Amino acid sequence: TRLQKELATASNREEKINALKKIIDHGVIYDSATAEKSINEAIFLAEESRDRKLMAGIRIHIARAYLLQAGKQSSLNKAEVFINEALKISKESDGLERELIMAQLTLSRIHRNSGRGEKAIEANTVAINYANDLGDDSLRVWAYMANGRNYLYRDEKLNAFKNYLAALNIADQTKH
Repeated sequence: TRLQKELATASNREEKINALKKIIDHGVIYDSATAEKSINEAIFLAEESRDRKLMAGIRIHIARAYLLQAGKQSSLNKAEVFINEALKISKESDGLERELIMAQLTLSRIHRNSGRGEKAIEANTVAINYANDLGDDSLRVWAYMANGRNYLYRDEKLNAFKNYLAALNIADQTKH
């Protein structure tokens, strides 16, 4: 396939990992054996680099790929395993605040898709706190929007609206 050719012609680690990400995204939907092989290869390349940001980032990507199969609990379980690994790496490493926030937001989505609304809000609240501490307005908007979805899922429309409004206010203040 085109993606396999892209991987075969990749000349460095970054190109290989980018090609593997595309194969993983396709594989989790259409070919689980290829997805598993590509996941193992991507994790190996990331681990081999000793780059903690890359190690966390590939696991976040894998978890989000499994979220494409949101209706399947087995895929959600796999996503949760990878996101917990990403959280562990991010928490143990300096300078990975952005990855930590993205992992918390992904964990929140996994909980929401698994019907664990309260845990989704808890994980999202942690992400909001980290994003506020970091001061990254884009992540803050993303976190409040995600929390709005969590409350909407629980049919708590007023709390959802408050979170959407908080995101809008941040975006307005920063001209995003």
